[in-house]
Amino acid sequence: MTRLHESRTLRALLADPFGPYVDSDILSDKCKTTQSQVLRLNGLIFECEGKATGLTEFEPDQPESRNHPANRRRAEIRFRGILQIDKLAWLTPRGREALQKDLRKRAVARSQAGNRLGITSSLQLESLYSGAGDLRVKVWVQATKALTAQYLTSKYALDGLMLFSKDRNRSYQIVSMLPEIYEMSRKFLSRYEALNFLKEMVALDKKMQTSKNQSVTATPQRTPDWFVRLYRSYLANEINVRTRRIIPPDSDSDTMLGGEGKLRRPRKRTLPHISTAELMSLIASHAEWLVANQTKRRRDRYIDVDVWKEWLAVVKRTRQEAAQYGVTWGLFDPEEDVAADNGSDYDSDQERASVPRRRSSRRKQQAGSATGPAPKNATRTRSSLFAPMSRPAQIPSDDDYEAGHIFDPDFSPPSTSDASFSDSLPSRSSTPTDPALLGQYPTALMQPPALPASFIWACPLHLCTYRLDLTNPSNENLRGLLPHDKQRLVAGGWKLSDSWVDDCFLRMVSLHYEKHEEEMGIRTTWQGNQPKLEWKDPRNH
Repeated sequence: MTRLHESRTLRALLADPFGPYVDSDILSDKCKTTQSQVLRLNGLIFECEGKATGLTEFEPDQPESRNHPANRRRAEIRFRGILQIDKLAWLTPRGREALQKDLRKRAVARSQAGNRLGITSSLQLESLYSGAGDLRVKVWVQATKALTAQYLTSKYALDGLMLFSKDRNRSYQIVSMLPEIYEMSRKFLSRYEALNFLKEMVALDKKMQTSKNQSVTATPQRTPDWFVRLYRSYLANEINVRTRRIIPPDSDSDTMLGGEGKLRRPRKRTLPHISTAELMSLIASHAEWLVANQTKRRRDRYIDVDVWKEWLAVVKRTRQEAAQYGVTWGLFDPEEDVAADNGSDYDSDQERASVPRRRSSRRKQQAGSATGPAPKNATRTRSSLFAPMSRPAQIPSDDDYEAGHIFDPDFSPPSTSDASFSDSLPSRSSTPTDPALLGQYPTALMQPPALPASFIWACPLHLCTYRLDLTNPSNENLRGLLPHDKQRLVAGGWKLSDSWVDDCFLRMVSLHYEKHEEEMGIRTTWQGNQPKLEWKDPRNH
């Protein structure tokens, strides 16, 4: 057997993780997170009393967790994820013995099944780790949760999520979750992202004021409007962002040689417009939780709690008024019920909060951490989800653990930054759309397309052969994209979770839809913040 063939067969043998194993049984004292060595878990699962659960449901500082068994009767939370064993020293003697046994068993089973890998049952773990190669074993590790989860606060993962286990107080950075687990955790994550936004803005203010030899902004003055203005002033259209590409391709002729991605003068990137109303809505979506979080904090608060409590009344009233016009504002999910906010404590003389001019599209939840929707068989029982070490569970396929990302396509035009409540609501068209036009217009074109987990999108219209392969786009597909977006897309190395990939996808699909409209003699115009279909030549209809 050649070395190349042997390497391929070994990779095939080690492609799927082994286990599951209990962390206290398999992991040694040397398997721990340090500044230079962070343990990372993929495909995370949470379980409590035999049921899948998520961070929003059981973390103590989440309002939804009050009746969860973990808080009501201190039931244990267990989690499981895929850990790559970088060093054999990470394994206990018992763990090494169990893993060696499972490795041999898999080699024999695949050989008997007809997949002759050319690897005998004498394969040793030591031989895999002794060379200079990159072959490593992955295992399902099962642990009992300890302490509270840390998101955007751990020194080992400032931009990530950290979990702790009871065994040796071991800590793990979470790289990805199962889609169903992410769905039950994303509100927790979003709340802490909002809190981190406040933290970063306060730090930015301190930096800017210190550079001017001025005092930092007093806490009572840090109103929601203050945070939004600060962001828009310094970060929304920061000049060094507009004149620099973060990851320029090697063939990029627009960047200066050795200039770390700096664009040649006078070139500038076009940044998306971020409205005041949109930023205010994002803060308002977690306003109650932010106030509760800061109320518990005794010192170094980011906000004045009393000032923000007054704003809560404005938020409640504005949510209800927006809902009356079919506008989603100040809510984490468009489906959230605003009826519970009676607005009785609202002061009619107070200023209404800003409301966005565009209607959020109805989202289909494709929650997860990478590319795919939640699998149909995602709900598992306790026995299948957490099997003891003596009874290794059936190894799931990689497809079952493809994580997804939430996409919220919106074809609306950008809203203005100074939108008031009255002019932010959907406008009533003075000239209704021609019924004959609506009868001819395909309903498939009215639905925002979802970014495909398979990377391939096909036009939904009957007889249309248009096909978009994001991994190998044609010149027709790329028509209309900015040059640097074309280069990045063709170069590869991106993920579906990258926001610019979603923007490129929507742009390409939108241009294709415009081609169909052109063939039908139809065009889309905008009246205020609403799209309107009309004939290009009304005299012929």
